[in-house]
Amino acid sequence: DQASNGHGGIERVHVKAPWDWQPTDQSRSWITNPLDGIGAKGIFGALFPAFMLYLLFFIDHNISSILTQSPKYNLKKPSAYHWDFFCLGVTIVPCAILGLPPGSGLIPQAPLHTRALATRKHVEINGVKREITTYVEEQRYSALFQAALMFVALSLTVVIKMIPKACLFGVFLYLGVGAMHGNKIWHHINLCFMLSKKRPPLPLVKSVQWRTVQLYTAIQVLCAAVIFAVAQFASVGT
Repeated sequence: DQASNGHGGIERVHVKAPWDWQPTDQSRSWITNPLDGIGAKGIFGALFPAFMLYLLFFIDHNISSILTQSPKYNLKKPSAYHWDFFCLGVTIVPCAILGLPPGSGLIPQAPLHTRALATRKHVEINGVKREITTYVEEQRYSALFQAALMFVALSLTVVIKMIPKACLFGVFLYLGVGAMHGNKIWHHINLCFMLSKKRPPLPLVKSVQWRTVQLYTAIQVLCAAVIFAVAQFASVGT
């Protein structure tokens, strides 16, 4: 109808999921043989993309770990997050047997989750108002419940299809704007547009030549623009 397809109505989230909890390919069973129908050429041909996927997971998980265990959070047991990586590594094996894509750590989720569990206060340092974390409720229940809610969402596709896309994009916009707080690139951009006498006496301002800071910030912005362009136009030519 018009309300669901966007013609003269509200464009809503498009969700297409199997209702009978069966594999998308009806010709196969739940349990699969990862090597079924793959010869030696296929195995060696898959080594390079598999290695790239391994690097992606390794870098993704470790960046998430570094951001989550940042000293600014004053965690008492920061190494406990390594158990998350262990659990993710264990789940890769049953995913291969079931023919499912492997799970991956989410970079935005982990630091935002830690920040949501933190007690914070604002103090002024070198003339700049900064957010300081005083305490973090280090527990594992919220992450477990969040993962459980993903399974609940699979049975609520009818409700999810009623969500307007504008609301979904609004959530992403809120997350993006919220992530700017404390972002180094955004902080450097703000400094570039400040008058020299208005810049706070930070080590970056006092100890580094300002042209060097501007050049480094420009390279950061350029890299971010390239990543955004590749993501937007990845389908061109396919």
